[in-house]
Amino acid sequence: MNNDNQNISTTSQKKEVGGVKTPEGKEISKYNAQTHGILRLSITEYEKEFYFNILNNFITDFKPQGTIEQILVERITLYYLKLFRVQKAETEFIKGCLKPTEVEIEMNPTFCTSYLSLFSS
Repeated sequence: MNNDNQNISTTSQKKEVGGVKTPEGKEISKYNAQTHGILRLSITEYEKEFYFNILNNFITDFKPQGTIEQILVERITLYYLKLFRVQKAETEFIKGCLKPTEVEIEMNPTFCTSYLSLFSS
């Protein structure tokens, strides 16, 4: 049977749930996903510093409150990193098409022809 005292106690308990509250605790817990391997396969050793710099900047800018907002900021950071990879790969592909090596030409002489035809008049 519910009474007013039980409702008050349940309400006050709900307010206490929700993760780390102190700046010190947040500083420690912000790397939990990486520590526990959730993102380990998504981020290379080479990209780790870049990822955490962007993550820290986004946390500073967005100031996530609670678990859902923290997850969203982490996802935005990961997708930003993935877009960065795509842009880098595209740049390297275009460079290769514009100035291919002799080996690339021998292996597939028409590889970039259709791509480069998009830009010719």
